Amino acid sequence: MDNTTDIWLTSKEVALRLKVEVCTLDSWAYTGTGPDFIKPGRFRRYALADILAWEDRLRAEAKLRRQIAQANVRRHVA
Repeated sequence: MDNTTDIWLTSKEVALRLKVEVCTLDSWAYTGTGPDFIKPGRFRRYALADILAWEDRLRAEAKLRRQIAQANVRRHVA
């Protein structure tokens, strides 16, 4: 087991990492589109391992969108 499972981040720390406002992170939490979190009491906490996995999923989705867009362009050009 790697040590990222033991590292927990606050909403402010995650927002800084992602370069977004905390209110954006709040919105993502409300809509379920952001990274997984737990809520001990009033405050959200994010496991670093979950943040890394979420970032990897976003990268994979972006790569797939790019590949689809490129295939569509090639299909229309040909």
